[in-house]
Amino acid sequence: MIKSGFVTIIGRPNAGKSTFLNSVLRIPLSSISKRPQTTRNRITGILNGEDFQIVFLDTPGITERKMELNKILNGSAIGSLEMAEIVLYFVDVYHFKSDADILALLQKCKKDVICVLNKIDKIDKAKILPIIKELSNNDFIKDFIPISALKNIKIDEVTKAILNYLPEGDFYYPQEYISGNSERFIIAEAIKGAIFNFLGDEIPYGCAVYVDQMKEKKNIIVIDATIFVERKSQKGIIIGKEGAMAKRIGTNSRMILERIFQKKFYLNLFVKVKSNWQKDEQFLKMLGYTV
Repeated sequence: MIKSGFVTIIGRPNAGKSTFLNSVLRIPLSSISKRPQTTRNRITGILNGEDFQIVFLDTPGITERKMELNKILNGSAIGSLEMAEIVLYFVDVYHFKSDADILALLQKCKKDVICVLNKIDKIDKAKILPIIKELSNNDFIKDFIPISALKNIKIDEVTKAILNYLPEGDFYYPQEYISGNSERFIIAEAIKGAIFNFLGDEIPYGCAVYVDQMKEKKNIIVIDATIFVERKSQKGIIIGKEGAMAKRIGTNSRMILERIFQKKFYLNLFVKVKSNWQKDEQFLKMLGYTV
């Protein structure tokens, strides 16, 4: 008997969705940082077992910000609910507050919901039960699983719970696949993740990454990629003194990509200024956002 299906990961920004995906897949597929809303596209991560295939859809954190890009991100997250057999609703127990908007979405989608209570390493265990009690009033939530995605605590419990509800069916992807996203998308994610981790305070949301070209030469993949920023001052920050920060970003990205693809990479990074790119519909389309 083979089980397979799509599992959408949903929640507010910085709830730990991408950290969980990287932990459960055991590869750094999804860019993560301490800054909220690092994930801007739907990321497909595939967990394969001998008799199951779980296709995770890591979605952007749902936000109340009204910018054009944020509207697109919210639409991507909400649309992913329709694709799912199961929904993982991520709750940050360290900053817990009841979230009527997301709960209303989950009730409306009529899917089996597993509530993942993340960041349990940051609070006393006694505080977890009252959160479960409050959320248990929503009868569409089938399970509650306390975890720490960062500390890799009880990650396997989430997989076990998913398999309880996952329907029987054939594999959607060949078993050697780790993602349904393109190679260019994963490369851009790795570069973006390095930028957020090194420069999250200086450049929180004002950058985008576009892979201009990729070529494979004698067991090495050569990448030309452009980092777009909104202001000239941000360009200087990313490049750094004598190019030191750009080199650091490139080195970190290369290490991540080599772990994911098990191939050698060489990155050429370019930095350009594109003012107000988050409001430019044509530019957003070029980056792969559905406007």
